[in-house]
Amino acid sequence: MGTVRDISNEAKLAPLKKAFGDLYDKMTLKAANLDNEESMLKAIEGATYVIHTASPFPMLMPKNAYELIDPAVSGTKAVLKACH
Repeated sequence: MGTVRDISNEAKLAPLKKAFGDLYDKMTLKAANLDNEESMLKAIEGATYVIHTASPFPMLMPKNAYELIDPAVSGTKAVLKACH
């Protein structure tokens, strides 16, 4: 199982389909967003294992480092809370 922000966004799913090839059809994707704790709780519910690798990745360097740090920390806390 994996998470994506929007399971209906074909443009965003295309790289996953390419990377996983034939295995993609065996994968379950759930909608979740690091900025939304409730979505993380729902996505992780019932999971046996969780590997958290998501982090903000802007195309342009933000003016303030906390624009990256804050969502990374809050997202990680949401994942840990869901795991707990």
